[in-house]
This record gives sequence, structure tokens and C-alpha cells, in this order.
Amino acid sequence: MGINMAEKKPLENNNAVKLTKITSEELFSIAEIMFDQGKPVLLTVTGNSMYPFLRHGVDRVEICRAGMRDIKVADIALIRRDGGAYVLHRVFKKNETEFYMVGDAQNYLDGPYNTFHLIGKVVSIYRGDRHIPCSSLRLRFLVRLWMLMRPVRLPIIKGYTKLRGGKGKKR
Repeated sequence: MGINMAEKKPLENNNAVKLTKITSEELFSIAEIMFDQGKPVLLTVTGNSMYPFLRHGVDRVEICRAGMRDIKVADIALIRRDGGAYVLHRVFKKNETEFYMVGDAQNYLDGPYNTFHLIGKVVSIYRGDRHIPCSSLRLRFLVRLWMLMRPVRLPIIKGYTKLRGGKGKKR
């Protein structure tokens, strides 16, 4: 609510900003324009496929434009699938021309993807007041360990969530 300085009384709420709902495709189209201008984008994580490293509705990620030369195994990449869906998953396998991805809470590899699909990569994670650079040696070590545990990580997530009283992987 604003104040009308001439009359020094509250303004009516008819000047309130109206919210507009947009699709993720529209949002990422705007993000791609920002990437083209050399600007990073900060987005709130949605979905549980990257749990436990990224938490739905809690964590934010800073994404920058990236090409094939910029990504490596264990990076989190933003891609656009052939059907138009945008996905933020971890690079699991990569060669000169293509790469495969997997969600941290998943076992199956997705791909192959190539430079046509690749939009950007996560360079930082924000959890509350904490800033976690993706270049952090501690984070990279934990991610590599988690990647090695791919065959058994779903039971680990299930057990961890149960120990936390169901407060882990929720949507």
C-alpha cells in the first residue's frame, strides 16, 4: 500500500501489481535472452530429480551460458530436450560430441545430448544465506562420491528421508 503524498492518506489497492503466470518454457526463453547478453540467471529449483544436492523450493541456482567445451563430468547442465522440455541434471558421461545426464535422485542415464541441446551450466548454488560455488573442492568430492554410488543411491535416499521423519525429498 502506498501513500498519496498530496493528501497524506493511503492509496487504494486498485494500483496493485497483478501477477502473471508464465510457463517454464516462457521463463527459459527469457533466460536464454539474458544468457545471450552475457548475464547469469538465478532460478529457484523445482522438482526432486536432483535431491539431495538440490532441494525443491529451497535452493536457488546461478546458471551461465555454456558450450560443450565448458561442461565436464559432474557439472549440472541446463538442456532443452527435442520436445522442448527444459531439464537441469548432472553430466554423467561426455565425449567430444555428446553427453549423457542423470538426476541425483535417479539411476537411469538420459541422452545422448549435444551442443544443440545444451544451454548453460550451474556455477553456484544458494541455500538460504549460504553460497556454494560449484568449483568447491568439497562439493566436487561429494558429487563424485555420489556418482559412484549410483546403483545404490535410491535406497540411501529412501532411508535418509525415513530417518528425517519424511522431511527430505518432498514436493
